[in-house]
Amino acid sequence: MYKSALPRVRTQARAWSSLALALALAAPLGAMAQGAPIKVTLVASADEEGQNGLGDEVQIMTQAVIDEYNDTQTGGPTIELQVLDSQGVSEAKLAQEAAGSLALISCVNEKPCLLQAKVAKALNIPLLGPMTGDMALRDKAWAGTVLPVRPSNADALKNALRALSTMRVKKLGVLVQGDAYGQDLDAVLGTLKLPEGLEIAAKETIDSKSAWPALTQRLQGAGVTAVLLLSDHVPTANALVSYWNSRRKTAAAYTPTMMHLDGLAVPEYAEKAAGYPGGSMFVTIVPSPWGGRRQAQRDYQALAQSKGIYRASYGSFEAFLNALVLVNAVRNGKATTPAKLAQYLHSSPVSLGGLSLRYVGGKNDTTGFLDLSVLGVDGSFRH
Repeated sequence: MYKSALPRVRTQARAWSSLALALALAAPLGAMAQGAPIKVTLVASADEEGQNGLGDEVQIMTQAVIDEYNDTQTGGPTIELQVLDSQGVSEAKLAQEAAGSLALISCVNEKPCLLQAKVAKALNIPLLGPMTGDMALRDKAWAGTVLPVRPSNADALKNALRALSTMRVKKLGVLVQGDAYGQDLDAVLGTLKLPEGLEIAAKETIDSKSAWPALTQRLQGAGVTAVLLLSDHVPTANALVSYWNSRRKTAAAYTPTMMHLDGLAVPEYAEKAAGYPGGSMFVTIVPSPWGGRRQAQRDYQALAQSKGIYRASYGSFEAFLNALVLVNAVRNGKATTPAKLAQYLHSSPVSLGGLSLRYVGGKNDTTGFLDLSVLGVDGSFRH
């Protein structure tokens, strides 16, 4: 059972021979041994986002869902969560430790996610539910191995553009983060047909040190009334909204509506953007973790609070959903091998308490839930 102190298996950084790696890759991945626990591997992250740190919240929620399954299942196999420390795991070490696992689950951040994707592909097991940094995992090389709960860039952008058009926005400013994430989104945006009546009147590349006064003047000069941030970089978004908030009560006030994708739907940005007079909107990929319309939301909140997570977040909610997908597959007898788990997830939508997730076979974007959230003056997201 999960204890209040996070149990982590600390690994020693050491070189592993090619023989050790070969033996790991040769480990049997067929039917799980009769009566033996099903092993699932999670690589814990030191990411500090969230109440307890996103890495800790991912571990807490994953373990809690598995514990609840183990306590309530009858007649089926139990699930054993193996937790490894990302700071001490090399590719060879992870390959050895994860051998025999049904799946890797809920990776966090780009470098650890890429390492886990390589190992998952070598072991021929799924990597289920990357959390953050998963843009790097959308390369076609990971198709069929990586199963993220993420919409395609095109779907997310179309949803944002439709919302702006519905709001009767005519002139849009696009602010592109100067990194691979922003550039990827900008490339996809260039392929989309804009809704009738909506035009991109200005486009700017931004970072946390951008000259906000000059940028603001250019946006105003172009007649921009709403901006679309193609960014998941919290310091940059914080710097921008802080500058516009600082001018809100002056004659030079400029407060266009701000549209964001899911990468900025995090507490660290919400605290800065709360009360922004122009309004802050977000395209999100799962329902609000604060809402209660769906059973999955209520179940998450109750379980999170029972484990000491009183500040709900999208990150811990996604970890809950990833783990729930896994235990449901095991409970239903659909996950006796890694191949059968992947086949089950690709074959049909997975229903999770009023939320339907679909993993598209042969592609590394999923057609998950898309919603639109508005940030309230109190810093909470409303759908």
